[in-house]
Amino acid sequence: MVNQTRIAVVTGATSGLGEAAALALAGAGWQVFVVGRDPARGAATVAKARAAGGTAEFVGADLFALADVRRLAGELRRRAPRIDLLINNAGGNFMKREITGDGLERSFALNVAAPFVLTEGLLPSLAAAGGRVVNVVTGVPKGARATLEQLAGPDAAAGMGAYIRAKLALQTLTIEQQRRHGARGVSFVSLHPGII
Repeated sequence: MVNQTRIAVVTGATSGLGEAAALALAGAGWQVFVVGRDPARGAATVAKARAAGGTAEFVGADLFALADVRRLAGELRRRAPRIDLLINNAGGNFMKREITGDGLERSFALNVAAPFVLTEGLLPSLAAAGGRVVNVVTGVPKGARATLEQLAGPDAAAGMGAYIRAKLALQTLTIEQQRRHGARGVSFVSLHPGII
């Protein structure tokens, strides 16, 4: 049996938890695609991974723009026909309401829409490897609720409430993706890493 290098994609991998995950994976022998917006920070993460003996490449993308998320998925599929692990780590809490070019409030765009579109775009590569998707979420308070209007309607707000609703939606999405795509050999989990 040929020993095949495992391949991981980590979004939000130029700082914080995403960078730590990318460095740990690279250090364990994985080939890691470091996804972020800032090429300088991406190059720094790649340099750290290589200095630790790992393999990493930076792939830039603006996860607030769904067209760029689709472009990213296509580029990654071309570069990695098999992907063993996708960590949807990029996320954020925004205190000011802003609407993206796709007409989505930023909290929903980054925390829900981007992971969904990227995952769907990478399903062929994930299925080819029997891969896993890890959606990084936050501990959602008991009793939290969200409506589609609160998430993506014209009155979608920013702030901590919007962030909690978005992470609740991502948890729900993870369950639904497992139901829809588990038979293809892809597993989906959500991870709450605690307060960082």
